[in-house]
Amino acid sequence: MSPLHARGGRIGEGEQTVADVSRRALLTGCGAACLSVLVGSALAGCGGGEEPAAPAPPDNPTGAGADTSPTGAGADTSPTGSPSSAAGSPAGPAISPTPAGFLARLDEVPVGGGVIVNGAVLVVQPTAGAVKAFDARCPHAGFIVGTPNATGVVTCPGHLAHYRAADGSLIDGPSPSGLRPVAVRVSSGAVLRA
Repeated sequence: MSPLHARGGRIGEGEQTVADVSRRALLTGCGAACLSVLVGSALAGCGGGEEPAAPAPPDNPTGAGADTSPTGAGADTSPTGSPSSAAGSPAGPAISPTPAGFLARLDEVPVGGGVIVNGAVLVVQPTAGAVKAFDARCPHAGFIVGTPNATGVVTCPGHLAHYRAADGSLIDGPSPSGLRPVAVRVSSGAVLRA
């Protein structure tokens, strides 16, 4: 008696069932498909030397507050070179001009939590008004750590080292030490490097 096709018929000589396809053939086929997608994406990014089209401006019927700077990122910068905004945001008023050493607005740092700023600084607020900052690079392998969870623990995604958000100390994991502190102060609602 011969095996049945998935469609209900009998398998004839020379036909293969799914079980007959080798793992190597399946992986080779999948690998080739993935490679063709990656190569196609890479080639699509290599256009014919034309400048990319500028993104469409946001919906702003009145035109108020529209960015008309030549870079499209706001030409006005503070003496520190950081973009500043006088318009504010829904989260709160902007601090303008941007003070030297600016890391974050205090209202952007959740109480009991934290934020990663400037790509490598973890700013935390363990209790209301008590702000601390740490180098966000894990001392073990340089991975950028995450923000504190609900229990105040910061985790490195690389090798799962755990740190206390309140003081940066090492709880467990392969790290040789806790997170390196960054001196900060709060002034006029801004968290600044001290």
